[in-house]
This record gives sequence, C-alpha cells and structure tokens, in this order.
Amino acid sequence: MSTAPATLPLHHRRAEGALFIAAAMWATTFPGMKWLFADRGLPLAQTMALRFGIAVLLVVLWWPRSLRVRGHGRAWAGSLWLGFLLAVGFVAQGAGLFWTSASNSAFITSLYVVFVPILQTLWLRRRPHGRTMMGLPLCFAGLLLLTRPWESGFSPGDLWTLLCAFAFSVYIIELQRLSVGIDLGHLLLGQFIAVAALCLVGCLFEESTLSIAPLEWAVIVHLGVLCTFVATLLQSRFQRDTTPTRAALLFMGEPVIAALLAWGMRGEMLGALGLLGAGLILGGILVSEST
Repeated sequence: MSTAPATLPLHHRRAEGALFIAAAMWATTFPGMKWLFADRGLPLAQTMALRFGIAVLLVVLWWPRSLRVRGHGRAWAGSLWLGFLLAVGFVAQGAGLFWTSASNSAFITSLYVVFVPILQTLWLRRRPHGRTMMGLPLCFAGLLLLTRPWESGFSPGDLWTLLCAFAFSVYIIELQRLSVGIDLGHLLLGQFIAVAALCLVGCLFEESTLSIAPLEWAVIVHLGVLCTFVATLLQSRFQRDTTPTRAALLFMGEPVIAALLAWGMRGEMLGALGLLGAGLILGGILVSEST
C-alpha cells in the first residue's frame, strides 16, 4: 500500500504521540498545584523543591552514569541552562496560581503557542510551515473561548503567569537546539538539579512546613514522578523529532484535558463556549498534524 507524500514518517508520529501524552500529564498539574498552594497553603519553594528532588532521585536510579561530570561539560552546561528556564517557568506559574484563577493560568501559560513561532523565526531564522501557522489562530481563539479571561480582571498573578509562558517558550526553542548530542540522562539530571537547587534557595525566604499530610504527599509524588520525570523525559527524548512550533501546538491539548479534569474533579462546567473553544484547539492541532 502506498503512502501519501503528506503522511508523516513513523518516527515523527511516534514522537508527536509521546509529546501529547506529556501534555496530558502536565494537565494534571493545574488542579494539583492549585490544591496544594491555594487550598492547602503549602509553601511554593518547598513544594517545588520536593517535586523536583523526587525527579532527581528517579534520574539517578534510572541512569547512574548521568552523575559523571568529567568529559560532560557541554552536557551539564546545556542542561543546567534548561533547568534555569524550567525553574523560572514553574515557579512563576505556581506564584501566579496564588492570585489568578486556574482558567486564566491555563490561558496565559498556553500563550507559548504564540511566542514559540515568533521566537523560532527570530532566534533560529527558520519560518514555520504554512499549515502550522494556520493552526495558531485556531488554538488562540479556542483558548479564549475555553478560559474566557475577560470574565475576571488582570491580576498580579496574570503577570507572573505571563513570565511563565515566555520562559516555557524559550525553553522549547532551547531544548530543540541543545538536546542534540546530549545523552538523555545528563539532559534530565541537570535540569532537575537546577530547579531543585533554585527552589531550595527560595525556601530560605518562606516559612517552612514540617508537617505534610499523606494526601498532600501523594499529590507531590504524582507531580514529581509523572508530571516532572516522565513528562520531561518524553519531551526531552522526542521533541527533537519534530519542530518547536508543532510541539507547541501538540502541547495545546493540555488546557483541554485540564478543563475535563476540572469538570470531573471539581464540578466545573465547560459550557457552550468552553466546548466550542476545546473544539477549536483540537482543530488547530489537527490542521498542524496534516502537514
């Protein structure tokens, strides 16, 4: 059976499927982080340090050779820089959740779908494919309808989350540039160590919580294992097999899944506009996938 010229090679389809799974895992962070920070009042830096400390431990257990330093200077430099970008993004996102709604956070964070192709053009001097660009306005309009940010004011939390979106955009671009030639163990370990270390420094400026309830620990472990270790492993391994803009569009499945989780776990209804927005986002992804 012949294959149409527009059909993506198998390794591209496998890579983009893995990236969508990573987006689904990240979608669970919105209700999890909102519950830990806003509802339970856990300190941001301490919680993030525990989350990424778990990820560090998993990398060391999974790939002990990632601890080697000699002869891996370039790998450590690149992964630590990526970790700094991750730290800025995750801490800014967590700080934003103190002051803004989960829907606003999802919308503003996902603005990286607009930032990435702009940065790709300026930074890498590589124009995205035409059909990929056609998917961007569909995703942007869908996010507006899904989250309806005009229903609440623009808060300091929105500004923090805007910083998060920009940091994640730079991270996607830089991961594409730096991941080639760096083994996966060093790529992950350096990132997680950088985030955990910066968050440990942040613990010096906030009140510590010595008592963490079992259910809170369960959520932190979930964030550390699936949302950090597994999801970042998938992104670091497979994003190199696609383009930054297509990766950003695939990650747009995150707010759709997050909205479904909010409906199932917290009883939040999407409504007619929300359902239309979710459809537009999926449509934008499908337009991109047709290239």
